Amino acid sequence: GVVEFEERREAADFALLGEQLAEALVERMDGLFASHRRAVAVELREVDLPEVEVALEHVRAGRWRQAAAELEAALQNSAARRLSAPDQARIHFDLAQVLRYDPAPPVGDAARLDSAGRHLRRATGLDPDPAYAAALGSLERQQRASEQLRLQSTSGAEVPAPPPGYGDAP
Repeated sequence: GVVEFEERREAADFALLGEQLAEALVERMDGLFASHRRAVAVELREVDLPEVEVALEHVRAGRWRQAAAELEAALQNSAARRLSAPDQARIHFDLAQVLRYDPAPPVGDAARLDSAGRHLRRATGLDPDPAYAAALGSLERQQRASEQLRLQSTSGAEVPAPPPGYGDAP
């Protein structure tokens, strides 16, 4: 493929030209080496609390860790404790969703999914919304699948030796 970049003809702009070329190459190469990309619609619930509003903005901007931090702060906020049980449940649900779907989580799958499960169970305890139970069921299936993959990768099963002559050049 052809890489296009803006050329500047100023004497001392070779550094800028190199940066533009490097950025263009990284963009082009990213698609070649990325393992996969998947668009996922994540349901989040609004709550009339500044931290939750900020968290939802962080999610929209792709800042999942900041969203999680804001939602955790919201749960510690005395104003959140004065909210109705359904509103408190929405915050727990949102935090669970953010933890579950963060595309670049700071912690391993097991810990992250366990935390998401705790928040979904708390949400279900505060408000019997069927969406919370459905999300919990889906999360539990995801956890079982992750555990099966982990067990397969650490099973220590022996790989059989290749047949005689395998890999010999003709």
